[in-house]
Amino acid sequence: MPIVTLTSDYGEGSPHIAQLKGALLSRAPQATLVDVTHSVRKFDPLEAVFHLRQIAPEFPDETIHLMCVKVACNRPLRLVKYRRQYFLGADNEAFGLLFDEGEPLLAFDLSAVRSERPLPTFPEREWFVPAAAHLANGGAPELLGRVAPPLQPGAWIPPRVESDALIGRVLYIDHYGNAVTNITREVFERVVGERSFLIPMRSTRMDFRKVHAHYDDVSIGDSVALFNAAGYLELAMNNQSAPGGNGGADALLGLFRDQDVRIEFTS
Repeated sequence: MPIVTLTSDYGEGSPHIAQLKGALLSRAPQATLVDVTHSVRKFDPLEAVFHLRQIAPEFPDETIHLMCVKVACNRPLRLVKYRRQYFLGADNEAFGLLFDEGEPLLAFDLSAVRSERPLPTFPEREWFVPAAAHLANGGAPELLGRVAPPLQPGAWIPPRVESDALIGRVLYIDHYGNAVTNITREVFERVVGERSFLIPMRSTRMDFRKVHAHYDDVSIGDSVALFNAAGYLELAMNNQSAPGGNGGADALLGLFRDQDVRIEFTS
């Protein structure tokens, strides 16, 4: 049974989601449709890539992923086969970051896909849906277009290493207000190692001095630093909530998207 995932910045409850699903199921009724998220920050393909890189390894071979962020009719659209899965997206400054450098991939330009509408304004429906349905129905990717030129290069902002600190950045604030950084476990262990450290917050009583294994290693309502399931350093609160949905690490620790996170070496 073919699986098609959807990642977009449409907003939860948008009718665009139902339009895409209806168009897909009309062409490939046997497909299973999986919503990754429709709450990507508007026009931010980097955030979409961040989510897709985390979820794609959990899906079986032949899964088809639609990245519906910053897609336009005048922007090159690509189908990429990578690690036995398919990815459809616009060739923008972030799409190429889905794929590890040096890993083999096949990219096609969707030149054989024709819109059914004379003035298309919804490229995800006009080009991604027919391409995804073709794949879901067992079609060969080579029939969807010519082999594409190399994908547009993009770059993550990597953590910086200074003589006395490792400096990362908040990539994402999740539904609970937890702040996910771009510092991976591998980078942390290589740079910080066994040294004592301090992650300063807006007051000293909120500072982090240890990375825990689990949220429940601290009391309810306490702050906790840990590596999440995807291997990124996360600054969080254990089961913290407040009226109005506030009370996460973002509100209580003063963390926000794109903020620097400084890990200072104390010995």
